[in-house]
Formats: sequence, structure tokens, C-alpha cells
Amino acid sequence: MNLIFFDDENRQRLLPLTFTRPVSEIRLGIITLREKWERRLGARSSSFRTVDYLRVKYGFIAAADNIWINGSVIADDTLAIAVKGLPTGTCLRSGETVIAARVNKVAAGDGSADPDFSVMPVVEYNGKVVQLRYPWDIFSLNVNAIEADFTLLTQGRKTAPLSASNRVTGAERIFLEPGAKVESA
Repeated sequence: MNLIFFDDENRQRLLPLTFTRPVSEIRLGIITLREKWERRLGARSSSFRTVDYLRVKYGFIAAADNIWINGSVIADDTLAIAVKGLPTGTCLRSGETVIAARVNKVAAGDGSADPDFSVMPVVEYNGKVVQLRYPWDIFSLNVNAIEADFTLLTQGRKTAPLSASNRVTGAERIFLEPGAKVESA
């Protein structure tokens, strides 16, 4: 599956941060909004549908199976399951907000325009949808994002041991990659 991140009206509200990047390239927590989706969906490739002047750096690639994802929507496990289960030619919405749509290569087009989400059959998402809408959301949503990212990045993995020269409080919040060296901390 190929992920295509599109910018909605939140791009304007997120200026000046989005002058130089699509919304999905904003870091919230430990990883970017794009990386949250890629990890949860197991995507091998992704591209962007953004403003013309950013398309040089952030290209567009269509494949046989494409999932268009609203770049301002923050991925969680429940939402990722709903997106993964979308039938081709349908659109996942929460109220008026387009979360994602699954289309074939023909419907994806050449990236000069978003697909017409309004003509697609709608699958309504009834769960909670969190979006990055304003620059200050980065700060207000950051605690939950860091917690979720830590869990996502360390799930099923074992931390490397700390040496005895360290004093540890809150060991459940420490993860060391194999080979990391931490002394007298």
C-alpha cells in the first residue's frame, strides 16, 4: 500500500510552520505525523499532495493501491485499523473531516489535484479524531504524543541494560538501544 498525505485547510492555520513542509512533516512527540501513520500501517512508501512550490522537494507517487491520508490527523491504533480496512473507492470521515480515502492508481491521478472525496461512498468513523490545527497544538498535544510514540517505538522490544554507575528513577520510562553507553547519569 502506498500512502499519499494531503494538506487540508489546517495548513493555512499552521503557518509559518507549513511554509517549508507539508503538515504531515511536522514533528509532534518523538516522530512526525507521517511516521506515526507509516509505522502503524506498515507502509513501505509514501508521498505528498501539497502546494505547488513544495512539490519539488515533496514529490507525488501513485501506486496500484493508494491511501490518501489527511496530514493533520494524528494516527492512533484504532484509527489505523479503520484506515487499513477501507475498501477501494471509499472515504473515511468523521463528520465533515476527511480522514482518509482508498483509491486505485487511476483515481489517484498525477497528484495535480486531490481525488473528489465528495463523490466517494463514506465510511463514518465514530471514534475520537485528534488533529493538528494550530501551532500551539504542538505544545498542548505533545505529552500524549510522546507517550504514544514511546509505546509505538518500543513495543515488543527489550531495552539494553543500564550499568550500575547510573541512578535510576522511573525505569519504565527508559529505553536504551543495543550498544548505547550511559555512565554516571
